[in-house]
Amino acid sequence: MILVGTVLDVADNSGATRARCLNVLTKGRSKVGGIGDHILVSIKQTVSKQKTRVKRGEMYRGLITQTKKGLRRQDGSHFSLSKNALVLVTAQGLPLGSRLLRLATYELRKKRLVKVLSLASHIL
Repeated sequence: MILVGTVLDVADNSGATRARCLNVLTKGRSKVGGIGDHILVSIKQTVSKQKTRVKRGEMYRGLITQTKKGLRRQDGSHFSLSKNALVLVTAQGLPLGSRLLRLATYELRKKRLVKVLSLASHIL
């Protein structure tokens, strides 16, 4: 459950480390985001002493890849992740980074986000 104002970790190598959710970009009336939803974020912290693709204070689109709230799959299994994390993407849905530093969940494949899954080293 990602609400407006939630601080998330950035899971790719674009140069940002923390971002704050400004808006949940869903088609319905719900203002709660889950895994696979697009959100609008502001970068709060970047990697120090390096030239990065993103700048502190600018707005970007993000794709939620991990949430602390547990997930339940159709086979009856439950799991929860330790952090809220996202991947920065362009308006077309292409990732800004070239690697995904944390794991991704299988639910991204159901939402046809294969470009992000191809960068992940671990899929849960």
